[in-house]
Amino acid sequence: MMFSGQLSANGFFAKENPVMKSLVEKANAHFDAMDVDKNGIVTEQESLLWRQNRFKELDANKDGIITEGEYMGFLGRELKDKITDMIWRRDVRKDFRRLDRNLDTKVSRKEWLAPSFWFVALYDHDDNKEVSREEFIGSMTFKYPPRNILSKD
Repeated sequence: MMFSGQLSANGFFAKENPVMKSLVEKANAHFDAMDVDKNGIVTEQESLLWRQNRFKELDANKDGIITEGEYMGFLGRELKDKITDMIWRRDVRKDFRRLDRNLDTKVSRKEWLAPSFWFVALYDHDDNKEVSREEFIGSMTFKYPPRNILSKD
């Protein structure tokens, strides 16, 4: 289902590619969730607000940390088939471990919020200090090359 203003998989890859189509649909939904004021742009502040709210949802027992079980359990509610489930679990475990910067097998609020501070630098391909839907979806589908946010250039 496409909503007004969303990009489709057609713009980047053949629409017959179900994996790419699914990726674009999920990226559109993610962008919509972050775009608080629904103006088609995500700012650093909106990214931070989304991550703050998401932390509250993921921290099921409200102890101030997210365990891998909480992360996997919350995000796994939308799985539909075993192959998707297998691929998804592998990818989500990688994401969780990447978020766990101090390798203590849990993600603190500080670790969880950190990506919101580099979100714009990573996805803003026209350097206007905000991320459009096209930039975000383009990054997810490799239309735009990955940005090296550690570079000084």
